[in-house]
Amino acid sequence: MTVKATSSSRIFTFEARLALVALGAVVFAAPSFAEVVVGTATVLDGDTLEVMGKRVRLSGIDAPELDQTCDRNGSRWGCGQAAKAQLSSMVSGKQVRCRGEERDVYTRLIAVCTVGYLELNKALVEDGWAVVYGDNRGAYLA
Repeated sequence: MTVKATSSSRIFTFEARLALVALGAVVFAAPSFAEVVVGTATVLDGDTLEVMGKRVRLSGIDAPELDQTCDRNGSRWGCGQAAKAQLSSMVSGKQVRCRGEERDVYTRLIAVCTVGYLELNKALVEDGWAVVYGDNRGAYLA
């Protein structure tokens, strides 16, 4: 007995192939999972921490560089060192939790970090120690 292929069997084959391609696309395009780092932190500068041996860059903000100076009432002051000191006071002796999904060109985890309910990124902007940076979409704007 000979089985003759019909147009409906060819459509099924095409649909089956299309479904497999779509399934493969979903599997390979699955979202990446966030990396979470928890522990005590060492502050490297006004927007960079080291937690559990991993360097973490606070996402969405930019603090003065460590050696940067700023003008205040006509006088120069070490705003970079002051921003580092402020972040240090926020994390000193406390458990820091950082969650991020990307890394920068220096392989630092780009993350939002918290101490308890305090979001460090947001607090630094609100207190004037950092400015909103990148495509943060206004999350820290007052």
